[in-house]
Amino acid sequence: MVERTPEGNRNRPWIIVVVIAVVVIAAAAVSVGYLFNPSLSPFETIRDSDGDGVREIADFWDKGNGGLLISIQRFELIAGVCDVLGLSNCEPSFRLEVDINGDGVTDVSRRADFQDFLDSEPILNPVDWTFDIPDDTAFVDLIIVVMELDISVDDQIDVDPDSRYVAGWVRVNSPFSHRQFDVQGDQEPIGRLAYSVSAVGV
Repeated sequence: MVERTPEGNRNRPWIIVVVIAVVVIAAAAVSVGYLFNPSLSPFETIRDSDGDGVREIADFWDKGNGGLLISIQRFELIAGVCDVLGLSNCEPSFRLEVDINGDGVTDVSRRADFQDFLDSEPILNPVDWTFDIPDDTAFVDLIIVVMELDISVDDQIDVDPDSRYVAGWVRVNSPFSHRQFDVQGDQEPIGRLAYSVSAVGV
């Protein structure tokens, strides 16, 4: 006698296959959604945890809006006289120019003037400059010029070790981790300048 297989049992394998397929598709959709979600993805090429539109791999400040802090920590005259005319004490003017991504255009400029310092007197922590730059900036070119303020023509103090220049120039690359610089010129009047560059939130 031939035993008949109930209709329900005959269809059960297909139901199991369909259920497994649905589960696999749902799991794949969830995984894809996670992997390609800018807020959750583990991949730096996709993740944008601070929601600023810049992927983590190119974002030097992934905690919001980023900028740079330039701190001049010390300036002193090493040789020569600050005021060539000898009419006053040293009156230094610190001037910053920033070229973002090296296109030859000054994107940020800052200036700070000081008065009545003796030539032999170091100037400590005279100025901090903070400014915003795009979070996907690859590098910046910085120029720091030190001038002596005169009644007629301002004199430039040499703070660049390269004999061809008198202004301090440096290129700083992303991610702009704290970097310390100590530079000194080689033509009188010679100045020594210590400063740092750091990434900060702005």
